[in-house]
Amino acid sequence: MVTEHHVSKKEKAGKNWEKVTAVLGKLDKKQKEDLEEAVAKRSNQVRDSRNGKAAIELRQFGIEFTRLTLISIKSEGETAKAADLKAKEIQERRSELFENETDILLAKQLIIESRKNDEHLTTKKAYGIIREFKLAQTRGYVVPGLIETIGNLAEKIVGSKSTLPRN
Repeated sequence: MVTEHHVSKKEKAGKNWEKVTAVLGKLDKKQKEDLEEAVAKRSNQVRDSRNGKAAIELRQFGIEFTRLTLISIKSEGETAKAADLKAKEIQERRSELFENETDILLAKQLIIESRKNDEHLTTKKAYGIIREFKLAQTRGYVVPGLIETIGNLAEKIVGSKSTLPRN
């Protein structure tokens, strides 16, 4: 029996239902009722699985799953080690990128503040000051001018491909 619900679904889906209606037309009343019951049961299973309330039976194997919710996947052995290493590498790269971006922003702010006092710092010099300040905070000591010297060496090695922004 085709209900209004089915008709509205048919109208929404388009008019290419000839094969479906041909098959449905060949079914007797009992077969149509069985089909509707099976479709309703499957629809409920799909809804329940989306809501985490599904019960799945695999009778041929003697298995029944109820409220199947995947919480986590834990790898073991070499797979776990490789996954952990990869995750750590990705996090370290993200942290380094964030730290460098923050240092560049701080250097830009330092340049703005220095201009208010009629001092004109280059981006390279401001970046060096920020890095030296951070080193002094974390290590408790710093070699004055070391960052600038390393920057000059890196610039000579790399050439014009320096990643530090320029004024």
